[in-house]
Amino acid sequence: MTQTVTGRRRAFRRRLVLLVLVCLGATAVSAVAQSQAPAAADDLRTMLATLKDASFTDKEAVVDRLVASGHASVRPILNAWLEDRLYARANGDLVIVKKADESLPALELVDPLSLADAGSSPAADLTSVGTNNRLRRVIRTAAARFSFASPDPRVRLTAVQQMARALEPATVELLQQHANEETDVSVKYEIE
Repeated sequence: MTQTVTGRRRAFRRRLVLLVLVCLGATAVSAVAQSQAPAAADDLRTMLATLKDASFTDKEAVVDRLVASGHASVRPILNAWLEDRLYARANGDLVIVKKADESLPALELVDPLSLADAGSSPAADLTSVGTNNRLRRVIRTAAARFSFASPDPRVRLTAVQQMARALEPATVELLQQHANEETDVSVKYEIE
């Protein structure tokens, strides 16, 4: 009988320790989630405004900070940048152009944070936010990392398909890492 009581006490202690560990883990996950909450729009606008005159190295750092912000507009901003549709106004504010055709008399603009229409502007009043090959690779990889964090499997699938178009050692490594974490069968199949 004493062995039964001792066994129950041990089982109770194990369950208690497990419960405490689960609670601590949940607290840690909550703290990480709060620290990665989407950045305020003003912070993002400030970050984006630095791109106009930034060096390519500084632009790479901004890309990392954009992704770390977790803001919902990061993916459209990075995609527009890759498509040469990210422009700066004379005051430094960034805009996305719907169609990057500088032969048009005016370019239709989109606010990069709200993704709402932002009017139009003559192409001469806008400056393209430049890239080079290295920065394009950084942006492409960052966009994929951002997309892989999406709860929507369609977003993750699109990211895999886009990465597959331009396979490089860095993208292959990223895909291999993500394959181990992916839960959706169709996305996992596309990676393989």
